[in-house]
Amino acid sequence: MEEYFAQVGVYVLPSTDVWYDDTRFLIDRLTAIDAGTDQETVGTRDRFAGRLDLERLGVAGMSFGGSTAGVTCIRDRRCKAGVNIDGWQFGQILDHPLQVPFLFMSREGNGQFPVFFGSSADLLHVEVRGTTHGSFADLAIAMPFFRWIALPNLALLGTTDGAIIERVMSRYLLAFFQRYLLDVPQALLDAPSPPDDLRDATLTVVRPSTARPAPNAPSGPS
Repeated sequence: MEEYFAQVGVYVLPSTDVWYDDTRFLIDRLTAIDAGTDQETVGTRDRFAGRLDLERLGVAGMSFGGSTAGVTCIRDRRCKAGVNIDGWQFGQILDHPLQVPFLFMSREGNGQFPVFFGSSADLLHVEVRGTTHGSFADLAIAMPFFRWIALPNLALLGTTDGAIIERVMSRYLLAFFQRYLLDVPQALLDAPSPPDDLRDATLTVVRPSTARPAPNAPSGPS
């Protein structure tokens, strides 16, 4: 993958380390705040001391932020569950499979999910029909008219309404973190088909016992 992106002039792999370092810095700071030792806290230092449950910490992100979530869950044991929302997964996933539950939410036709195979924990894939990469950003709600604007080979938004996409993201992410961080049963993640108000989503669950080995690196973004 590194060779491919170097050939096409996209130098993103060094950025993975930078974004991971930023995320780790934030987790370090939250840890210090919980311990009451943070020197940068604005206001009363012990306001949040002892109030943060960092044993149940999850990391989520969209696009490159989603890729960062995957890398963080590999490299930092404090991550107990992670979510990548339609991000092309860079980093060490292929060589170091995930050890924590992970949800990959994607636009229709995004073939990235198999790169996570080989994980020792549950993997979930939610594919949302009628979406593009931009559908998962605020653009889908703030500027819905982009659904009708498509440059050659570049549709900014898909055909699915932004409110529907927001509902799918909210329901599935909440259910995922409640199950895997709080150990609260979630019927939504066990249902053979989604409820009517989430009918644009398709859920695939891969358990460790059924997961296939991680495949070779893809030839390029879909």
